[in-house]
Amino acid sequence: METPGYKRIDIETDFEAKLRQVAKSNDVSGIQDLQFRTVTDLGSPSVRPDGNNVQIDQEMLNMQKNAVQYEFLANYTSNSLSRLKTAISGRI
Repeated sequence: METPGYKRIDIETDFEAKLRQVAKSNDVSGIQDLQFRTVTDLGSPSVRPDGNNVQIDQEMLNMQKNAVQYEFLANYTSNSLSRLKTAISGRI
């Protein structure tokens, strides 16, 4: 990819910890107040001569990790809502 000088951007590292804290509190209203900031990775050494510091292997690994987490949470949410619907309707 032709992106000379591009610097990697990510969300702040403690966002996941904040998200877990809100989840553990069982207070879903806390999610509305949860905010994140993006951080430009200026400290990583350039992996290419043109100054681009993105490591495609690491990005692919992060993408796979996010996909697994998303699938787990989507299934968990779907199953929880299904159980709630069953409880409300009074059927087994």
